[in-house]
Amino acid sequence: MFQSNYCISNNLFIIILFFHFYTSILIYFGTSLLLPSTSLKSYLQCPFRNKLLNHFHFKISDKTQITYGKVIHKALEVINKRIKATGEYLGDDEVKNIVENLFYTNPNIAYDRKQKLKTDKLDDIVDNVIHYYHTFGNKIKVIDSEVQFNVKNKDYGITGAIDLIYETDNGKIGLLDYKYTSSEAKYMKWHKKQLYVYVGVLKLLEEWKDREISELKVYAIKSKKLVDVPVDHDKIKEIMDEMDIVAKNINENNYPRQKDKHCNKCAFKRICG
Repeated sequence: MFQSNYCISNNLFIIILFFHFYTSILIYFGTSLLLPSTSLKSYLQCPFRNKLLNHFHFKISDKTQITYGKVIHKALEVINKRIKATGEYLGDDEVKNIVENLFYTNPNIAYDRKQKLKTDKLDDIVDNVIHYYHTFGNKIKVIDSEVQFNVKNKDYGITGAIDLIYETDNGKIGLLDYKYTSSEAKYMKWHKKQLYVYVGVLKLLEEWKDREISELKVYAIKSKKLVDVPVDHDKIKEIMDEMDIVAKNINENNYPRQKDKHCNKCAFKRICG
């Protein structure tokens, strides 16, 4: 019985893998290449994993920490859009209500079958969001929040969303990226590159190409720390050139396996072999 079930599971996996491959081929050749703005990090970390996620559209179940990050991101988006509409901070009580509503309605973390409601984590999330607005978020003008983009760059497209575009009291325009992480340098390296991609993307948009981006910031949520990123136009060009190389490799179906110390934690380690 065990062997029979194993064979069925194995065959089912092969069928699912083939289906993903077949439909992805149709999508891939039916349209021009469209890269998520996070593709640079994803491809450089492991091209083969990037292929499984972005080409074959494999899914990874959300880990609890990722889900907490999504709740905070959504809360910040909702609050920022309200601030943009009203021109003022909503107040701590309303911010708390928004976060609690998003927390309780999220099916991944609201209840745990083996544990009681995780109110300790909810309190931590509320505290993080309110701390951000007390220290920075209520001192800027929100130009736009969760800014979706889909732009053509040479022979491929880039798609994604910018967490926040803001204006300071002295009229400077800035971009801010929220990250559910700490402010350690090993994380900031990739966050900096993502912000540089955003600047490069804005320069491809008619309404933004002549506007100067003077500030770049990452809000490291776990550290409750706002990290400044220098606006380095040489580095921005370098990053956009890297995007060109990634697009070229993907177009040429070049997805080598990146063997390193992180492989044992990868969700696809059994596929990779």
